[in-house]
This record gives sequence, structure tokens and C-alpha cells, in this order.
Amino acid sequence: MKSFFLIIFSLLYSINIFSQQQIPNGNFEDWTNNEAPPWHSSFNIGFPVYTAEKTNDAVQGDSAAKLTSQTLFSQFIPGLITLGDIDIIDQTLTGGIPYSDRPDGISFFFKYEPSGIDTMFFAAFL
Repeated sequence: MKSFFLIIFSLLYSINIFSQQQIPNGNFEDWTNNEAPPWHSSFNIGFPVYTAEKTNDAVQGDSAAKLTSQTLFSQFIPGLITLGDIDIIDQTLTGGIPYSDRPDGISFFFKYEPSGIDTMFFAAFL
């Protein structure tokens, strides 16, 4: 059974980092050819499937990111979106947005519709 993640981060004024630094396209309003620059998903690393796509199911604004896990040649590809660079050979995530302070908090909206033994995971690295 296909794993299904539906995560909405539409209030990403939402990663409320209170020192004036904004997340680029943090509200997921800007999309080009099924991509939300500068965010990266599995499509950006060469997989011919979209695990992140635009949805109008937003809490605020007109759009949000819908993440769906897929399979390709019987290999599991997680629904993911990141500001970092994904290296599929070394299985690492590097880069992101330089930030030297400590945030006071983080806030976002998500919607999760599990399927079968599906699970969800969210991580923010400082």
C-alpha cells in the first residue's frame, strides 16, 4: 500500500525566527513546474517522480506543499522537502540557510493522513 503523507507548512512565516531572517518562499506561494524554489525534493535529485507538489489545501494563503511518499523500481522514496542539498550517494543533507542566532520557537501547520503502517517524521536542524 502506498504511503501517503500530506503535510502543510503554509504559515511558514511559520518558522517564527524572531530575528528578522525570513525563510525563502516559506509560505509555499511561489511554484514553477511543480517545484517551490528554493526548496528541494526528490525530483531535484534526479528521481522521475514528484514527492512534493502544490496543493490549494492551505491554512493561510493560496497554496501549500503536499508531500507524498512514492515507490520507483520497488524502492521507497519518502515525501520530503528541504532547503538543504541532498546527496543520494552519501545519504547526507548539507547546506540550508546560514543562521547564527537561536530561534525562540518554531510554528507550522500540517495535516497527516496515514495509510496502513505509515508514519510521519518532522525534523528541523540548527
